[in-house]
Amino acid sequence: MFLRVVVHVVLTITTTVFAQSSHYLFGPSFGIRKYPGNNAIITSFETTLIPGPPTSPAQRRLAIWPGLDTSNGDLIQPIIVSSNEPQYTRNSAANQWCVFASTLHERRQINGAQAPLDGKDALRMKIKYNVETKMYDQTLWINGKVVSTLSTASGKANGFYMQTECQAYYNTTIVLEVPEPMWGSRPTRIIKSSADPATTSDMGKTWFWQEIRLKQSLSPNEYIPNQ
Repeated sequence: MFLRVVVHVVLTITTTVFAQSSHYLFGPSFGIRKYPGNNAIITSFETTLIPGPPTSPAQRRLAIWPGLDTSNGDLIQPIIVSSNEPQYTRNSAANQWCVFASTLHERRQINGAQAPLDGKDALRMKIKYNVETKMYDQTLWINGKVVSTLSTASGKANGFYMQTECQAYYNTTIVLEVPEPMWGSRPTRIIKSSADPATTSDMGKTWFWQEIRLKQSLSPNEYIPNQ
């Protein structure tokens, strides 16, 4: 499962993630998670990632993701992974990422179809609550083509974050169930990360970030347990 990043040898590469010895810990992160007084529910989340090339040679498992926390403890998390493990290299070359819709449910990873992603290509990801099925529907596009989908009954999403490092997410748009005029301007998780100011044009129901940036961390000292 991908709640953790498995890392092995120090690799520092511009515009990509890097890995470090024997740490099941976390690097930089940005997001807004549930806290006392914040009862916002996320009904739609969309962002675009251009990951750059993966590390070479491929590591055992090097994963990056945006994710939504949910009320029943799920993590809805489209996965972008570089790996030398057979289950992630069936459809992807050594110089490509393997991407797929995914949800961590009761410590079990539920996955959609896998697709290869070149580092220069844009991966658009959308997670939207379906009021008819009461599920969250994930859709992933590469160059405008749908490559992976997944629907899971996960409760209601009450927080979001981007995880790991050396990445930038573009045109991130979040729609809340009801307007929360200050929600987007109060990120609760800023770990070696930064973002353009959040904007809203409808009194806090829809929030938009032009760019969210995750910096490089210097492992192992700057890796921390997930909180």
